Amino acid sequence: MPQPNHNAVDFGAQALLALRRFPDRVAFQSETNRFSYSATLDLIGRFQAVLAARGRKNGDIIAILTDNSFESWCVTIAAQGLGCGVTALHPKNAIADHIYQVADAGAKCLIIDALGHSESASALLPALDAEIDILAIGGADFGPDLVALADAAGSTTPLSRARPDDIAMIHYTGGTTGRAKGAVRLQGTARALLQKS
Repeated sequence: MPQPNHNAVDFGAQALLALRRFPDRVAFQSETNRFSYSATLDLIGRFQAVLAARGRKNGDIIAILTDNSFESWCVTIAAQGLGCGVTALHPKNAIADHIYQVADAGAKCLIIDALGHSESASALLPALDAEIDILAIGGADFGPDLVALADAAGSTTPLSRARPDDIAMIHYTGGTTGRAKGAVRLQGTARALLQKS
């Protein structure tokens, strides 16, 4: 994998720089787990290694169907650091909306949280292009477990190789006046936001 660009100003790089500042501090905490900044960096690096090994590259779009979780935040930063754009499928939207969004965004990969969305996966996946790479967060019969693959990948320094004109994210509107529309935010927007603050 390419070496990290510590001088980059993009969405992934900003998160990585922040996480490197205080390695021992707690970044995420649930009722059962605590993850330090350094553990968060480690998981991001492992996710990047898995995604890169599966062919993800600058310009690819990754769709994500998850609830709010440590893993979903880490995979978002991992993807953006690789120069991939992320589009989040709203968990409460209809399957037809998910199908439309994945196709409209041109997603090359779909990551689904197995714990809360296996039923949605069963309805969604048969309608998608067979070329889309499917991954699960957690054990599932619809795709390889991203977390298990990350564990097996070994520790890797997370990187930022995004270019200013790479897509960072695509947010979809509510579709109240017709089909939902994708609002694109480029990686270069991160620099613009910093310069204005």
